[in-house]
Amino acid sequence: MSALIYLLVGGLSGVLGLKAWKEDRTNRVRQDFLLLASLTMIAYLAFSVYLAPGLPDMRFLWAFTACFLPVATFQFLDHFFTSETLDNRPLLRKMWLVTPIVAISCVGVGFFFFREPQKPQVPIAILGFYSYGSFILVLQRLWLMHQSATARLERARIRHLLVMLIATILPSLLEGATRLLQHERVLDADALDFFSRIWVLQGDMPPVGPLFAGLLIYSLSQVIDLDRLLDLHEILARVTTVVASGFLLVSVQLTLLFWLGDGWLGDDTSKLHFVYQLFLSAMLFIVLYEPFRRRVRPLIVRSLNSRGHQLSMTLAELEQSMPRVVSKQGLARSLVRWLNSSGRFSTLAIYIHDPDRRQMRLADSRVTDSDLPLTAAAISPFGDAFVRGVPAYIRQDLERSKGTGPAAEETLARLRTMDAMQADIVVPMMSGEIVLGWLGAREAEHAEGFTKDEIQRICRTMGRAAVVLENLKGFEALKEQTRLAALGTMAAGLAHEIRNPLAGIKGAAQYLQDIEDPSDSEEFLQVITTEVDRLNEVVKSFLDYARPFELDRENTDINTLVGQVLALVNAEPASSEMEIEESLAPDLPPCSVDSGKLAQVLLNLLHNAIHATDSAGKVRVKTQRSALRGQRNRGSSAIEISIRDNGSGISREDLEKLFIPFFTTKSRGTGLGLAICQRIIQAHDGELEVDSTPSKGSRFTVRLPLELPTPA
Repeated sequence: MSALIYLLVGGLSGVLGLKAWKEDRTNRVRQDFLLLASLTMIAYLAFSVYLAPGLPDMRFLWAFTACFLPVATFQFLDHFFTSETLDNRPLLRKMWLVTPIVAISCVGVGFFFFREPQKPQVPIAILGFYSYGSFILVLQRLWLMHQSATARLERARIRHLLVMLIATILPSLLEGATRLLQHERVLDADALDFFSRIWVLQGDMPPVGPLFAGLLIYSLSQVIDLDRLLDLHEILARVTTVVASGFLLVSVQLTLLFWLGDGWLGDDTSKLHFVYQLFLSAMLFIVLYEPFRRRVRPLIVRSLNSRGHQLSMTLAELEQSMPRVVSKQGLARSLVRWLNSSGRFSTLAIYIHDPDRRQMRLADSRVTDSDLPLTAAAISPFGDAFVRGVPAYIRQDLERSKGTGPAAEETLARLRTMDAMQADIVVPMMSGEIVLGWLGAREAEHAEGFTKDEIQRICRTMGRAAVVLENLKGFEALKEQTRLAALGTMAAGLAHEIRNPLAGIKGAAQYLQDIEDPSDSEEFLQVITTEVDRLNEVVKSFLDYARPFELDRENTDINTLVGQVLALVNAEPASSEMEIEESLAPDLPPCSVDSGKLAQVLLNLLHNAIHATDSAGKVRVKTQRSALRGQRNRGSSAIEISIRDNGSGISREDLEKLFIPFFTTKSRGTGLGLAICQRIIQAHDGELEVDSTPSKGSRFTVRLPLELPTPA
């Protein structure tokens, strides 16, 4: 088994090194990785062959090749982690000068003077001391590179690499030490059978070092392919899951051993039973493995990487909430709110394509400082790489690939745009080759970068957001058809409202044509003026209702806003003899509303209450904490504003038609005031309710959510 492990790790190293080099043969970092992977391959293949009988001299090839691993590792790291303050080139040149001299000298002396197994392995020991001493020097320089690094993520990745190198070097050092201390056992290795020889030459330490070395080479291949290190938590989670699965297999085998007794081991007359029991053990493991892995891996990930687990859970909940979104603005708010709750971001900005302006517009954002992200961005050239299939822009990747030439200018332009967006990562929302929008985000201060799996998870979530945006296009088209149909119905009502004033204007004008005494014309001129004003009011209300609008939200003190509206109403002559009572709850939290449009609603409701009462009437305005009652966000915290009067009330028949455009019980009303009020409150995700009893009065209640609700 030990020989097989060395063989597999060596072969894997060679394959990964060759694969990375073939993708870009001119890249210096890939060339360095090919050298490191090739040396690892030769060293482990040589040791694997050395464990087999008949080729003891392969230990010299193994020791010679392993001697070059520290300097090859150092060269790769120096070219990958470029440092502006630390110059490693002089030390690297000295190591490339000294290492061949030490390796050739020790191997030559060992091959000619210490070739027999009975002699002490002094040259091999010297090479071992030199190799591990060189690795300690590499670790020291890597730590200095960590200290001199200015980028927070760069420092975190160097720390992770330090841990991985130590985890690889320490077991290998212990394995080598046990071999030297057990030299007497090696003297009789040639007289042993194949399996016993392997156990003796390997020593008492199991081959843990090769496993970590293979993991290190694989991780570095990810560095080459993805320009980022796998997160240490992710690696530990994968390794721990494999170890736990190994314990499961051992548990199955031990259970069968104690259950079946000696039959498990087999003998010369029961080989078939032994094979059958081995097959039974494998079958039990296969049956148990998948449910075991599904249950164990999330627990391990949660314990080793709680922040990553939190992000994964947040993204899952976000994806479940997105199908209930009914507007682009609602989608943007939902994305920002959920992602912010993960605690992994300091800045979030959602940009959605504006077809009218042909650019990306900032739909919603959340920042920790006072500087707001870029409010608009051109789709091209910033998003051109998204169209070519790039899944995301990551600042560290772009900074590594700046290079020179036209591509460098394009990369620098993207980095400048990301600076303006306050983003370290930009993930698009794509529909085929069309960019519908993108997420710009900056990591929180305590974060240490996103893992490969986390980036893929965020990309998948943005892909589902793109599907929602596509569906919203059809939904908005349907809403537009509904709005046009409603406008057609309103047009009939508008024609009716216009016809009466026009008839009055026409009659007055005809009378003025035949009048002989100019003093009689004043009354009819007043009729014309009044009816024209009425027409203007009808048209103005119609346009206010028909045109689309966007809210200009800001945190507003509702009590202050109500006080301002009441001051305006109290200054009007119609309310001079009325009693207007206010009951404003203290310590109401600020509410995100469009203060201008909300004031328009309150003015309209107060005017209706005043007109519904006589001069001795009473109107009461009250604010308080409450909760939403609609099905969409039932139970969500809200601020309630109620306006109650003791007027004539509204009949049940009229109550059902109250919010229909152009329906009015007033002789001079347009019938659009309450319809406009309802539209404004619905745009705030709030509720407008009316409760009325004929001859006793009416109460209009406005409820506004304290937090922006999840779109439904």
